[in-house]
Amino acid sequence: MPASPSRVFSLRPATSNVGNDLIALGTEALVSDAWPRDVEFVSLPSQGPGRGGKPSGLTAGSVYEMNQLADAVLAGGGNVFENGALEIDSTALASLRPPLGLLAASSGRVRGHDGRLHPRTDGIPASRVVSLCHRAEPLLVRDAATATFLRELGFEDTQVGGCPSALVDRYIDMPAPDPSLAGTALLSIRHPNLMSIPYADQGRVPGDIRRLYRGLAETHDRAVLLCHDYRDLAFAATIPEASVLYTEDPRQLLSWIAGCAVQIGYRLHGFLAAVATAVPALHISYDERGESMLTTMGLDAFDIPMATSGDVASAALDRLRSLDGRPPRRDAEPALQRFDAVLGAGVATLADRVLSREAVR
Repeated sequence: MPASPSRVFSLRPATSNVGNDLIALGTEALVSDAWPRDVEFVSLPSQGPGRGGKPSGLTAGSVYEMNQLADAVLAGGGNVFENGALEIDSTALASLRPPLGLLAASSGRVRGHDGRLHPRTDGIPASRVVSLCHRAEPLLVRDAATATFLRELGFEDTQVGGCPSALVDRYIDMPAPDPSLAGTALLSIRHPNLMSIPYADQGRVPGDIRRLYRGLAETHDRAVLLCHDYRDLAFAATIPEASVLYTEDPRQLLSWIAGCAVQIGYRLHGFLAAVATAVPALHISYDERGESMLTTMGLDAFDIPMATSGDVASAALDRLRSLDGRPPRRDAEPALQRFDAVLGAGVATLADRVLSREAVR
């Protein structure tokens, strides 16, 4: 008789941002690929409320159900250390019985009006991060800045495994490129009000996006604004001359990006999807999370940091010309191979903990 599937409770941000769904797609495919038996996933929001009566986070209600129903618990990927994105009840966490792992988590500082990096005001308290990491094995984070954050809290066994969204082509049958976007420049936008940047910089973003849109339209068959989040649509509507695309389906996102001529913009997971699909791309970073991810992947040449680039639109268009259609995938391949090995080994560690627990029951 075949072994029953392992049931993995997956805690992730449940937002209106398709990037989180792309991370989830990659994460579930990665775990299924590396796990020694079939896996069934129960997706819970890392903070509430959940749909259909689902509990959220690592709270008394959710931990009670995990103890009853889960073989393993996975926290991440995504920004679970900030935006209040992971509820942690330390008393409940101490009672968690299934093995817990941390995967592709990220944390980063933001720019103040003085141009320096400062801690976020919405980060999870360090005491709760410590209680989580004391229980978790493996400790896999997305980038070097997050690894530094955890190591400074005493977790020297933290490993950098990148983001599954950049590796998704290794784990799933990729959707076909959308032929209607051949020759198109996709400009992934973020509503300026959602950027944790100084107000003066927020005020410059709309003009930068308009000039980027015009510049891309001049050098490609057309330019299209790509909205990753429902909240981006309101901002896109302020540029009535622009064509706009929006999706909540990560496979549709991959198809669009795979079919375009170039992807550029403020959305990290748009850029990582371009890495996965080997499409020319450029990222505009506005906080430490984005900068660190590209540095960790060896892709600084494909990043335009807002804080140091002056005229962002001109800098981005000039960089695209100098890259001359070179996709970041080539430069990223050594890091991707390293990430694939680290993530696979980490998932295997969590699976071994589950099987060892079963053996003594």
